[in-house]
Amino acid sequence: MSDKEFSLAERLEHGNLTIGEVCDLKPRCHSGFYEDLKKGLVVLRKIGRKSVVPGPVARAYIEGRSIAGAAGSVASPKSEKPAGAPASNRLQEFAHIGKRWLASEGTAEWGAADDS
Repeated sequence: MSDKEFSLAERLEHGNLTIGEVCDLKPRCHSGFYEDLKKGLVVLRKIGRKSVVPGPVARAYIEGRSIAGAAGSVASPKSEKPAGAPASNRLQEFAHIGKRWLASEGTAEWGAADDS
């Protein structure tokens, strides 16, 4: 084993596993895994385009334990935002454009009106 490879036990403790590896260890089909993901029984982490399961979360999921206390588990971005928090700048920008269009009643001059 080269020094860049880690054992499965090490990756379950400190690393990441692919969705396929978790499905093989559970055993669970990919669609079943995604159902569990939707239910909140497991979480994913994105590394570029790749989706991985943090090792401690994978271990808890495979053993059927709650992932709430597993190291590496993170709340989904939707739940981190407090209730009543302002929308993102991009959403505010689109809302502003929509208001301008509605104010002009869809005429050709809608871009000329600026209510800022």
